[in-house]
Amino acid sequence: MENRDKRLEEAVGYMVRGVASRPDEVEVSQATSPRGLIVRVRIAERDKGRIIGRQGRNIQAMRALLAAGAQALGVPPGDNQPTIELDEAERG
Repeated sequence: MENRDKRLEEAVGYMVRGVASRPDEVEVSQATSPRGLIVRVRIAERDKGRIIGRQGRNIQAMRALLAAGAQALGVPPGDNQPTIELDEAERG
């Protein structure tokens, strides 16, 4: 399970870095909750709009790909699907 979670975390990082204008500032981590895996992504404030996309299309697509990847790795569909949380990096 740990290997599966790591693979999903890496996949999310790959997708987000591909969209971000500053991919070197993207930080990806994971946590677990009763609802399943949470992939936390810290992005630069300037990339927030790019990652979310118009009407949330980009982040919705990333979440759909994450769910499909989880199913391909053996996570059954249902309540315990992994999700992505965005966090803006602090200005400094």
